[in-house]
Amino acid sequence: MLDANLKGQLQQYLQRLAQPVELAAAQDDSDRSREMLELLGEITALSPLPAAA
Repeated sequence: MLDANLKGQLQQYLQRLAQPVELAAAQDDSDRSREMLELLGEITALSPLPAAA
């Protein structure tokens, strides 16, 4: 979902986090919801501090 350039930029930003953060999303059975969960998964894979809820 995220291209390599955007992942790199986001990873640099996430390195600045000083404490854990929780990224929350409302879920349902829609395609958009699945895309959002995929995006949250990509973000949380870039750094140990953000967590998806």
